Amino acid sequence: MGGIPSGVSAVGINLTGVDASSATYVTAYPDNTTQPLASSLNLSDANPAANFQLVTVNSDGYIDLSNFAGTINLLADVQGYTASNSTTLYTATAPCRAFDTRSAPTQACSLAQAVPTNPVGAGGSISVKVAGVNNIPAGVRAVAINLTAVDASGSTYLTAYPHNTTQPLASTVNLNNANPLAHSIIVAVGTDGYIAITNFANTTNVLGDIEGYFSSS
Repeated sequence: MGGIPSGVSAVGINLTGVDASSATYVTAYPDNTTQPLASSLNLSDANPAANFQLVTVNSDGYIDLSNFAGTINLLADVQGYTASNSTTLYTATAPCRAFDTRSAPTQACSLAQAVPTNPVGAGGSISVKVAGVNNIPAGVRAVAINLTAVDASGSTYLTAYPHNTTQPLASTVNLNNANPLAHSIIVAVGTDGYIAITNFANTTNVLGDIEGYFSSS
């Protein structure tokens, strides 16, 4: 699936629940193992809610998703995986503001490039430079970002993906109103060192804080 090899040890997914008939939670865990007492995604009503999860994969190549109460529709967007023979290293950085569509950050990441300071419209996108920002090296494979949306004019979702690639059918952050909503994500970086963020509907402001990056050893 999506280029994931056999024998993968864990998978990173953006897990989304929608149309829940009651308050509930969803648990993600390895297939053919005992379900743990843990929640991966918590929902209070039928509105969409999402959370990033790194889930261990069983030797059969499957994971399980279990719903606690009522009924719910689930969808999952694969964002990456880890393998036992991986040579990719994660480096944490001091968190810093990489971009903000409300106004230019006064304490931005070093060498951050400004984005347009106006809400992102329906179908609109912004391009965010990450390679070279906050000591992130050229050739970086993926970046860890806390992505926040605020002041949405209506329900929408954001999709983050490598720059200069086809936008995937996937949601990164789901919004129901103007309240701020943040989501920690891992995004593959385009070959030009940028990521893209696209808004589905209405308008919303978007800001992002870099927290780390993945590079080859």
